[in-house]
Amino acid sequence: MTKKAYKLFVGNRIRDIREQLKLTREQLSELCDIEPSFLAAIENGQKSMTLYYFKKICVALHISADYILGIETENDNDTSLLMKYISKM
Repeated sequence: MTKKAYKLFVGNRIRDIREQLKLTREQLSELCDIEPSFLAAIENGQKSMTLYYFKKICVALHISADYILGIETENDNDTSLLMKYISKM
C-alpha cells in the first residue's frame, strides 16, 4: 500500500467510526482540540497527524490504535460498536 493510500485508509476508518458513533466532525474536533478542517483533511487522506492527535482521536472514539491502523480487524475496545457495524452489512 502506498503512503497516500494508507493515509486514506486510516482516514476512512476514523470517519467510519465517527459516523457510527453519530458524531459530527465538529463534535469530534472539539473532543480532540483540533480544527474541523484539519479533521476533514485527515479523514480525506490529505493530511497526516502527529501521534499526540492520533491518540486523542483514538481515545475520543473509544477505539484501539491497532484497529485504526489496520493491524487488528476487530475493535477489541468496544464489541458493541463492532456488532453495530456488522449489523449494517
